[in-house]
Amino acid sequence: METVASESGLLAAASVLGNGVWQLPPSHLTLPPQQIHIWCLPLTDADIAGYCSLLSLDEQRRLNRLHGETLQRRFAVGRGRLRVLLGRYLERDPAELQFQYGKYGKPALRSSTPTVQFNLSHSGDLALCAVAPPDCRALGIDLECSRPLAAAELARQFFSPREAEAIALLPPEEGQRAFLRMWTLKEARLKATGVGISEGLAQVEVDLDHPSRCPGEQEWTIGELTVGNGYFGAFAAIGHGWQCHYFQMNWTTKNRAIGL
Repeated sequence: METVASESGLLAAASVLGNGVWQLPPSHLTLPPQQIHIWCLPLTDADIAGYCSLLSLDEQRRLNRLHGETLQRRFAVGRGRLRVLLGRYLERDPAELQFQYGKYGKPALRSSTPTVQFNLSHSGDLALCAVAPPDCRALGIDLECSRPLAAAELARQFFSPREAEAIALLPPEEGQRAFLRMWTLKEARLKATGVGISEGLAQVEVDLDHPSRCPGEQEWTIGELTVGNGYFGAFAAIGHGWQCHYFQMNWTTKNRAIGL
C-alpha cells in the first residue's frame, strides 16, 4: 500500500505517484474508502472468443467496425477483462453489466444505486484500469505507447505556449518522452471530468517541476504510473488522501472469460 505524495520533476527518472510494485490481487476484491485500485491488463495471449461472449450487442457492433485482427483482439480482450474485473468487485455476472456513456463518450456502469467508479485506457498490447469507491467524484486514467513523433511540433499544436517552449528546448528523444508524459497527465485529468481531449489539452497545464500540482478550484490527486518499457501512464482523481494499490492479472480463459 502506498499513500500518494506530491512533488517531483516531470523529467525525473522516478514517477511522481503510482510507483508502487504491481502485485497479484487478493482472492476477494473490495474497495475500502479512500482507495484507488489500478490494474495492468495485458491484451495478448487470450481466448478472444471467450471474451466476445461477454460483450453487449453495442460492443459487438463496435468490434465489428474495427479493421484488422489486432485491433479487434485488443478491443474484445480489453472490454472483456474490464467486465470480468468489475464483475468481481460487484459479485455479478460480467455479461450482465450494462454501461452508459457521457456526452463525450466516458463509460460508467448503469445502476439505480451508487456503484464503483472506473476508467479504462489502452495502447499497444496493454490496458490500464482505475477503480474507485462510489464516492470518488471524478476518476481518469491514460496510457500511451511510445512511438516516433514530432514532439516539438505537436506540443505547439496541442499544448500551452509555456509547455511547448519547454519541450522545444529538450533534445529530440527527451522531448518525445516529456511530450508523452505530459499528454498522459493532461488526458487523465480531462477523462476524469468526462470531457476528454475534445475540449483541448491546452486548458490543463502541467508544471514540469511539479506535475502533481493542478491549478484550479478543485483539489486533485494526479500522478504518473510506472508501467513498463515503452509505456507512459497517469491517473487523476478529485480529492487528496487516496491510497493507491497496483495489481496485475493472472488470467485464465476457458469457453468464457474467467480471470483473476
